[in-house]
Amino acid sequence: WRMTLPLGLAALFQQAYFWVDNLFVRAWCGDELLGAYNIGMRVLSVAIMVVLFATGAALPWYTREHARGALAAAVERMALPLVTLAACGAALLAPWSAEALGIFGEHARAATGALPWLLAAVVAIHLGAALLTALIATGGRKQLLWISATALGINLTLNWWLVPSYALEGAAAATLCTEAAVAGMGWIA
Repeated sequence: WRMTLPLGLAALFQQAYFWVDNLFVRAWCGDELLGAYNIGMRVLSVAIMVVLFATGAALPWYTREHARGALAAAVERMALPLVTLAACGAALLAPWSAEALGIFGEHARAATGALPWLLAAVVAIHLGAALLTALIATGGRKQLLWISATALGINLTLNWWLVPSYALEGAAAATLCTEAAVAGMGWIA
């Protein structure tokens, strides 16, 4: 129980900071814009599936490499191609944000300004996932909990500050900043 509680709480905080922007967008922008924003978030969700599966599958390998003293090389070997792929995908899709969102209907184009921010967040998530999985491999459950709780605080603060003035773009920028902070804290930890 003592070993799994930090991981469980960290997972709850991660889900909270991933979805809490919905509360702010709904309150300041309304349900229609929330729907458009969530289509952009679904694009982000699809774009991070590979890294979530890959890093989950890599956990045993990371653990073995940590025991051998070679975890940093393993993280680099895993993260570099994943982050590069994410960056290339984001750079290719961002200029076509309106067209990509238009596939889901004309109303989805309201999130055109938010999607490039969310695509940049995909790159940060790819790096963060590799680093946080490495942290789990080292037994850093409490550090993961601290990172996730801090990220929730960052996300709440940024959404409170940005969404009233910048609407969907503010929520997306808060997501990018939060995910970049998670990757940075993961690097430090």
